[in-house]
Amino acid sequence: MKIELAKHVALTAFRSSANLNDLLPLLREHCSGDEYQTYLSAIAKISGDIAIHLLGKIDQEHPEIQREIDKRIEEYGVLIVN
Repeated sequence: MKIELAKHVALTAFRSSANLNDLLPLLREHCSGDEYQTYLSAIAKISGDIAIHLLGKIDQEHPEIQREIDKRIEEYGVLIVN
């Protein structure tokens, strides 16, 4: 995969995982304990799958992308996406 496409996929994967994680406080507040645990487990699995299957593959092909992402997070405390 070309590097520009790989960057786009990586940043989209990070955003997708972050968006799902952002749901957790809302779900905790409005769902029963059992419902919340179901959603929490599903979001954790999906986030793990994103990390393993998308980001892991991209990191193998283009490790410089992960270094760039790590640098942004270290500098700003969050991933800033262009």
